[in-house]
Amino acid sequence: PGDISVKELVEVPSDFYPRKESQGKRYSYVIHHEVSPPALTREFVWWVKKSLDLKAMEEAIAYYAGEHDFSAFRGPNCTADSPVKFIKYANMSVKKLGKANIITFDIMGSGFVRHMIRNMIGMLVMVGRGEFQPLDVKKALDEKTCKNKLKAAASGLCLEEIFFDPDPFSVAYKS
Repeated sequence: PGDISVKELVEVPSDFYPRKESQGKRYSYVIHHEVSPPALTREFVWWVKKSLDLKAMEEAIAYYAGEHDFSAFRGPNCTADSPVKFIKYANMSVKKLGKANIITFDIMGSGFVRHMIRNMIGMLVMVGRGEFQPLDVKKALDEKTCKNKLKAAASGLCLEEIFFDPDPFSVAYKS
């Protein structure tokens, strides 16, 4: 498809299965927070118009770090072997772009269940809107359930990196 470009091809063993051999992944998620929708980046961000309490969102995101059962953030028809995942870090940064806040989330973990990132970000937005309190993130993780979920738009999500050990794409692995 047009949204994928191949930069390099590397031959790997025929039994290489990336989903099973991955040691972790890093995702980014971007929210365009402004009254007016973005014109040029609309396909790459989630436009959130309503007012957000950014401090509450920063407090809430900290609860995602560590090992948890992410059943509360699992999407329907998830076929993952286990909802227990280790999140090495979950960070949030905010930059001003004109009148807009560009809110970027950077999340690295051992693995993710279906729609996990989008549901995590959706809950953070609900915290920002005042529909949940930051402590409700911890409660959802502890109780393994969450009512009134909001799934963030797919447009803001980007898989940044996949980690392998050994890395079949590195020069050292090929020798």
